[in-house]
Parts: sequence; C-alpha cells; structure tokens
Amino acid sequence: MDRPNFEMMIGTSVPRQTEVADLPPEVAKVLNGFWGDQYLIAGNDLVIVDQHSRRAAGIIADVR
Repeated sequence: MDRPNFEMMIGTSVPRQTEVADLPPEVAKVLNGFWGDQYLIAGNDLVIVDQHSRRAAGIIADVR
C-alpha cells in the first residue's frame, strides 16, 4: 500500500480491512522474535503486525 490507513506507530491497531500476509520464516529468523507474525509494506516501510492483537509490533523504515 502506498499510504497506510492507520497511524504508523508501534502498538497502533491495524484495521481488519488492511491486507496483511504471513511473515516468511526466513525473515522471522533474521528479525529474531517475530515468529508467527504478519506484515505489510506501507510506502517504503515494513510493518510487522501481531497476528493475535492486529497491532503494529515493529516498523522497519526504508526497506525498498
């Protein structure tokens, strides 16, 4: 997505209508601690989304 429909802060709820994907195991291993979480790309940023709470658990800037 080009622009997220939520505030880009850790702990912010990610709306249910926002499409997320499962975080690949290889990426989870590199990031160490985000096993089983999901993600989305917002602009140039990678947003890690907790699969249970749908809250932003991490933001990695400028991944593109």
